[in-house]
Amino acid sequence: MVGIFSLLYFAGLCVVEKRFSLRTIGKFFVSVVLAAGLSAFLWLPTYKQLAYVYLPEPQSFSTGDVTFSKIFSKTLFGSYDSLTYGLPNLYCGMLTMLFVPLYFFNRRISLREKIVSAVISLLLCVSMMVWRLNLLWHGGDEPTWFPYRFSFLLTFCGLFMAIRAFRYHKEYLPRAYGLSVLFSALLMGGLWCFHYEWVTFENLLASILLLLLYGFFMMVSCFRPQLKNVLALFALLSVCFEMGMNGGNLVDSLDSQFGYEDRSTYTENYNRKEALVQQACRLDSGWYRLEDKTRRNANDAFSLGYHGLAHYSSFTNQNMSSFLSRLGVSARVQGRFLRYSGSSNVIDSLLGIRYVIGRRAPHPNYVPAAEIDGFRLYENPDALPAAFLSSTDLGGFHITQDENVFEAQNHLMSALLGEEKEYFTAVDGVEMTPSRYAYPGQWFSDGWCTVTKMEGEEAYLEFSLVNDKDQEIYFYMTSSGFADNNYLF
Repeated sequence: MVGIFSLLYFAGLCVVEKRFSLRTIGKFFVSVVLAAGLSAFLWLPTYKQLAYVYLPEPQSFSTGDVTFSKIFSKTLFGSYDSLTYGLPNLYCGMLTMLFVPLYFFNRRISLREKIVSAVISLLLCVSMMVWRLNLLWHGGDEPTWFPYRFSFLLTFCGLFMAIRAFRYHKEYLPRAYGLSVLFSALLMGGLWCFHYEWVTFENLLASILLLLLYGFFMMVSCFRPQLKNVLALFALLSVCFEMGMNGGNLVDSLDSQFGYEDRSTYTENYNRKEALVQQACRLDSGWYRLEDKTRRNANDAFSLGYHGLAHYSSFTNQNMSSFLSRLGVSARVQGRFLRYSGSSNVIDSLLGIRYVIGRRAPHPNYVPAAEIDGFRLYENPDALPAAFLSSTDLGGFHITQDENVFEAQNHLMSALLGEEKEYFTAVDGVEMTPSRYAYPGQWFSDGWCTVTKMEGEEAYLEFSLVNDKDQEIYFYMTSSGFADNNYLF
């Protein structure tokens, strides 16, 4: 996106300066090649990594509801709607909103430059409204969270125009500042008519008051030039105050959306689990995986220093996560949030998970190895090493679309050992009973069932079966509304 903007900026500069010579264009492209070469050690492996770990996905987000009024609303003080799939973050201070109108009415700035600045800014706004243009700025890939990552470029344009206008601040008459304040304040006040949730009365009032304050400083400087140093100091303090308050508001908004955890939740978890991890190291100093059924988050392995399966990262190999998901392991957020949920004893053993922390044994054959503060360390006696030999049949293994997780694991084990065998068998006679607050639905031939919940009442489904032998029972239920949460129980 920086490369695309650099090209637009260079083209605009050529138009403004009227320099279309081949020599100037040649220098620009030589600079592009040099910049790409100097940074190749960073962007080339990053590109290769992204191309390898990402899977093509259907479009899950659209910019269809983005309008100019919504874009402008995000320039207000304290304007926050969502961090994940919300509107672009465009706040760059009320001082900028004072000088941008003056930029377009300044006679010292050429009409050609104003048109170029307006066209580039308009193109960035339209790119936030048209999905295909938005994808172009993201290299053709649909972004996960932060769907307008190029929004800082529009902020840059606003700051650039404000700085250009500020260069001539001594030449403006007081009424010019007054008209600019009035123009921006009317636009901000007009946002109240749209009833946007993120445009609160407090934020709108604060934005207009800050705008009036900066306008007052500039008008006083016109009448009392000798006070310019004092006014500059007050303006600096006001800008710092505005930035601090807006930052605090952003932190509070993030807390209300995601909920920050108390530091004690981290330290208590660390102190409780560290001793068990150290105990596992004393029992076995080799290479193996350890997992936690009572995890705090998906990256506990980093905090406690053990080799785990669970992991969350934007660079998570989605091919691997998708494969494990087809075997019943929980993989959420487009496969980037891999959790130790749904792993059977077969998967545990194949992945070398030798120890598991939990309050109860994850599987019947796991042996207690240590206990601290109610948390137990269980050992998997069947865990395989990091590398082992298998049948050549594994080379042709793939999971078909019509296989459920149990059939997929049977298929995988048969391919590993080179012989067909059932390791998981279906249990017959399972009955489902809805609670009295749910209407029983209809079972379909492919295993799906519809159930209607009564309005305003709690409802649940009860499954019952007869286990006619001493064996572990696994339960897998897909859900059309929460496809990323499917995993074994």
